[in-house]
This record gives sequence, structure tokens and C-alpha cells, in this order.
Amino acid sequence: MCRKQYLLSQDWEWLFIKLPFAYYSFTWIRRTLREITSIIIERGFCEWVDCNFMTLAITQKIILFLTIAALTFFVFERWMKTATFSIACICFVVYSAHESFGVQNRTGIVTLVWFSIFLAYAWKAKKPTFDLQKNRIFFPVQVIVACYTLSAISKLYVSGFSWFLDSQNMVLQLLKSNQVRFLDGEISAHEIYSEKMQFVMQHPQIMSALLLGALLIELTSGLALLNKKMRLFYGFLLLCLHIGIDFFFGIVIISFLKTMIVFLFNPLEMIRLVVLKLFPSREKTTE
Repeated sequence: MCRKQYLLSQDWEWLFIKLPFAYYSFTWIRRTLREITSIIIERGFCEWVDCNFMTLAITQKIILFLTIAALTFFVFERWMKTATFSIACICFVVYSAHESFGVQNRTGIVTLVWFSIFLAYAWKAKKPTFDLQKNRIFFPVQVIVACYTLSAISKLYVSGFSWFLDSQNMVLQLLKSNQVRFLDGEISAHEIYSEKMQFVMQHPQIMSALLLGALLIELTSGLALLNKKMRLFYGFLLLCLHIGIDFFFGIVIISFLKTMIVFLFNPLEMIRLVVLKLFPSREKTTE
């Protein structure tokens, strides 16, 4: 494929997903390895193998080297089954070690997404008529929305409809979140009882509506599978959901947020499409 044809190819969407997700996966693996200093409990892979070897500097360097190699092949579309399966295995091992270290950051979604990408390429190798261009994005999106849907179902299963009707319980969560931050020395004492908390206590109906909206967004996130427009729409809704969680509770679930933004929102692809609309002549001149 010549350069002009490549610039107009539909691979741009996949490229703009690959690059940020590969970068995020590498930075997450590197940061996580640095945090692991001991194995306290045994979770995941560490239930089968003694993971104390992962606390060694030489082991961490080897893992990072293998990660860089696999991600390089992934970005350049070379040996994709081997590359994606290798990254999925590395993510699973690192995630297990981190959980065994005692830190629960809900990063398991990264492993699942990599494994879903591997399944798309493995399926293509087995069935040549398989639509790889669509499903290497569609499979990870399925994983992401399934996680959000299961989150909503678990809320209903544990708490029922009282989860959003009893909005006064949200004050307890705010107090818990703020007090933990206060003990960590991040906020002053007067911030614990802020205007935000006063608003929550004085407007239970508004808070119940917000909680219901958050629940419905998660519960119906499967609609993002219908088409690209719905995927973008739910990307926006889920982004608002995360902003709301951060605003009220100061909690940012980085693994879910970044993965969701890359696959559902795909900001780099949005920028490309906007540029093509603003400067249509550039597209014509490349033909």
C-alpha cells in the first residue's frame, strides 16, 4: 500500500486505538512492577506459582523488555497472535502479583481486553472470512460494556432499588472518603464537612436522580454495541459517570477510565475526523 492510500485507509481508527492503549499498558505495567515489593497474599497466578521472584529487579527488567518487544510487534501488526497473547499473559501475571501485594486497583480489565484482541486475531487465522477490522475493536468494547453492566447488576443484587433511593447513605460514603484523605494528610479538617456534603444532605431527591442516572448508564451500556454512534454516545455518558464519581468521592478508577476512553471515545480518531471535515481539500489532494 502506497503512502497516499495508507493515509486514507480505515486502519487509522485501529491505529489511534493501538497507540494510546499500548502506551497505557506499558506505563501501567512499569508502574505496577515498581510498587510490588513483597507478596502478602496469594491471588490469581500467584496461587499457582510463588510470585516473590517478581520483586527482584532482574525479573522486572526482563518483564519490561518482553513487554516492549510484544507491544512493538503489536503496533506494527507483526505476529499479532503471539504479541497479543504475550501481553495478555504479562498483564495477568503483573495484575496477580499486584493483588497479592495487597493493592486492589481493579486493573483486571486490561488483561481481559488484551485477551479479547488476541481472540479476534486467533479467530481470523482460523476463519479467513472473519471480519477482523471490525471485531478487533468490537471484542474489547464487548468486554468493557460487560464490566459496566455487571457493576450495575451487582448493585441491584446486593442493595436492590434502595441503592439509589436511599441517597442519604451517600453522605456516609463521602464522610468515609474524605476522612481517609484527611488521615493521609491530603485535605484539612474543615474540608471534611464541605459545601458539597451540605448539598448532598439538603437535596436527597437530586442525589437519588443522579444515582439512578448512573445506574441506568451502566445497566444500558450494552447499547454501545449497536453502532459507532452509540459507542461514542455511551463513551460520553460513561465519561460523565467517572467525572461524577471523582467529583463526589474523589475516586478515579484509572484502568476503566482510560480503557473506556480509548475504545469507546477514541479521541484521536475524533480529532482526525474533525480535521477532515474542516479541511476537506486536504483529503481530495491526497487521492
